[in-house]
Amino acid sequence: MLSALLNMIRSTVVNLHVIAIPIVHDKKKDYKRISITELWKGQFSYRKFQNYKYNAVGKEYGFNRGEMHDFGEAEKHLEAEAFKLKEAEKSLNKLEAEIKLKV
Repeated sequence: MLSALLNMIRSTVVNLHVIAIPIVHDKKKDYKRISITELWKGQFSYRKFQNYKYNAVGKEYGFNRGEMHDFGEAEKHLEAEAFKLKEAEKSLNKLEAEIKLKV
């Protein structure tokens, strides 16, 4: 790990920002190397990394893991955002039409 910054958003909410270099041990060649692809492998790799950080450091200092969001919910959220964008575009078009009528 290169550095860590503890950020207190509120008295009950703490964020830990970590800057790290992913080093893996290559068993075939018996040496260590830097490999970002080993860290970000497969679905939920970021979640696994966050779990690892929590288990390695967070528990010891009494931090909570934080919420783990359901990816299905994220897709629903994106659909809602797309809907809101479409409605905003309709409102904008309506306002532009009104402005053209007044000019």
